[in-house]
Amino acid sequence: MPGAAGEGQTWDFSGLTSTGVMSQSIVNASEANGSSEFSGANLAFTDGSISEYFSTAPSAYQSWGFYSGSGETANYEIYTDAKDILRFPIGFGQTFTDDFSSEKGLQECHSL
Repeated sequence: MPGAAGEGQTWDFSGLTSTGVMSQSIVNASEANGSSEFSGANLAFTDGSISEYFSTAPSAYQSWGFYSGSGETANYEIYTDAKDILRFPIGFGQTFTDDFSSEKGLQECHSL
């Protein structure tokens, strides 16, 4: 259960433990698995099997979703309207609202 909201809160991370090590590469979106589903993205964070897609532009840094899978099944979330992570220019204390939408799913591919 989360603690109280607002200023002056203390967070205790002393109980965190490592569950493993993961390495990711930042690559051109076309080089990551599932890239054909993310035409709006120009870069991807990937470990080879799970790829998260983003776009960078002078006006915003946006998320386009993720794709995970190989073989007969793939899990994905594709933003049909990108999710704004940051909008530029950025000013201290500024806020923005972003209405984004996505398609989530499990895609099953079968071969006979």
